[in-house]
Amino acid sequence: MNDIINYIIRFLSYDNEKVASLIGYTADTDEWKNYKVVVIPNGLLGHRIELPKEDAFEPRYTVEKGKIIFQTDIIYNAFFFLSSAEETIQPKRDAHQRFIAKYSILGSGERLQTPIVDVYANLIYQLLEMPFPKPKLQKIWLTHDVDTLTFYHSLRGFLGGISRGQWSEAISSVLDFHNDPAFSFDWIAQEDSKIAAQPVYFIKKTKGEGYDYPQYGYNGKIYQYLLKLWKKNNAILGWHSSYYIQSKFPKKLTLPFVADNVLYHRSHFLRCNISVLDYLANAGNEQNVQIHDFSIGFADKAGFRLQTTRPVRWINPNNYQLTNLILHPLHMMDVTLSEPHYMNLKYPQALALAKQIIETVEKYNGELCLLFHNSSFVPSTYHTILYSMLIHFLQNK
Repeated sequence: MNDIINYIIRFLSYDNEKVASLIGYTADTDEWKNYKVVVIPNGLLGHRIELPKEDAFEPRYTVEKGKIIFQTDIIYNAFFFLSSAEETIQPKRDAHQRFIAKYSILGSGERLQTPIVDVYANLIYQLLEMPFPKPKLQKIWLTHDVDTLTFYHSLRGFLGGISRGQWSEAISSVLDFHNDPAFSFDWIAQEDSKIAAQPVYFIKKTKGEGYDYPQYGYNGKIYQYLLKLWKKNNAILGWHSSYYIQSKFPKKLTLPFVADNVLYHRSHFLRCNISVLDYLANAGNEQNVQIHDFSIGFADKAGFRLQTTRPVRWINPNNYQLTNLILHPLHMMDVTLSEPHYMNLKYPQALALAKQIIETVEKYNGELCLLFHNSSFVPSTYHTILYSMLIHFLQNK
């Protein structure tokens, strides 16, 4: 457990060794003299997982003879959120077997919009009267899940469009794939290039059955065109693993899209659970690949699922192992904002929330991670204007 405790203390310290050395996690009063900040353990870490009580989020502390004593076990709370431990004790899932905000202790909007782990870190710096890291977006990840290349350019897509009376769109797409409503890649590349950000495209490699439909070919002219475009745009290609990976882990640990022993991953439909994270952690170790996951966000609500704005090494809550798997918290997905069965926000509300999230990430010196699908930039949604406005907003950061 010491490696986990030390890691969390360093995380709360923003990797400032001086600050970390001042924090102790102990109930032994004889050891308190060694620290400036003492967190009293609640007895849960390493033994059992329980939901923090309603008042346990509030960091209660006292100051005794210049020493700060936390009665709230902020180390356990940080572990609870950073590891996604809540999934191990909350059995409720949605229709896609996803753990969503509706079933989480973070379900309320205000709580989900406040990254409590980073709040703890900020408080420690304040109490120590030391300067907290300056507000800054350490990195901007502009991620795009490529669920389909086009709506109508394939034979099945064309026939489907015709059957629905979408003659003009279907014929236009067949004549030139650039005219297809889903083919927004040139526009995305243009927008993404306006700011200092890292574009990532998550690519499927499945059988194209069920919720994995459609699977696009890698040798066709459309994909070959995209490879040149993405290379020109310095984009990273990541693995968009199958919707069914939870129940059908590949027998062979063949990880696609590995470059320089690094793999970027996101589960299709954000259908990622503890088992998937464990699979990724083990696969990375066995093949000596550093895996970065971008799946951990709630599908139904935008905000801070891991209660931090920063990337974190995943701690497996089932066996208390500190893994080498890096989790990049997903802060916001396009359809989360707009879909009636999710947040169902109108454009002004979506823009206001998105700006609030960006400013919070900046305040806590974090990394911003956005997800917009290429197939979302269609006239029937506000995502085209929303994305342009967010890029413009980020230009001024």
